[in-house]
Amino acid sequence: MMNISLPKFNKEATELKTNTDIWLYLLKNTYRLKDSPKEITGKIFKRFLELAEIKQLTSTEMETYRESLRHNNFLRDMASCERREGRMEGRMEGRTEGRTEGSIEKSMEIAIRLLQKKMSIDDIVSLTDLTKEQVGELQKSN
Repeated sequence: MMNISLPKFNKEATELKTNTDIWLYLLKNTYRLKDSPKEITGKIFKRFLELAEIKQLTSTEMETYRESLRHNNFLRDMASCERREGRMEGRMEGRTEGRTEGSIEKSMEIAIRLLQKKMSIDDIVSLTDLTKEQVGELQKSN
C-alpha cells in the first residue's frame, strides 16, 4: 500500500509520468490552474478539469451555463424531431410511390393480357386507367 501526502507532492506538469502523478498534480493544483497543462492528456483528465472549471463559476455564471445547456438540449431535441419527421415523411412518400408504381405495373400486366385477348384499346383504357398512349406502347412492344 502506498502512502500519499499531497503537501509533499511537488512535481511540475512537465515531470508527470504516470496517471497517479497526473491525479496527484490535479488534486493539488486544480484550484490555481488557469488553463489545462498541455502535458495532461486523456479524456478523463480533461473532463475532470472541465468539471472543476464549472464548479468555480459564480451563481450568475452558473445560471447562464445551465441556461445554455437547456438551450443546447432544446436545439438537439428539435433537430432530432426534425430528423425523425423527415424520415417518416420519406418513408410515407416511398410507400406512396411504391404503391403507385405497383398499381401501374399491375395495370400494364392486365392490359397486356387484354391485348392478347384482342380487346379494344378504348375498353382497356377504361378498365385499367392507363392512357391510350401507354396501351399503344404496350401493343407495339408485344
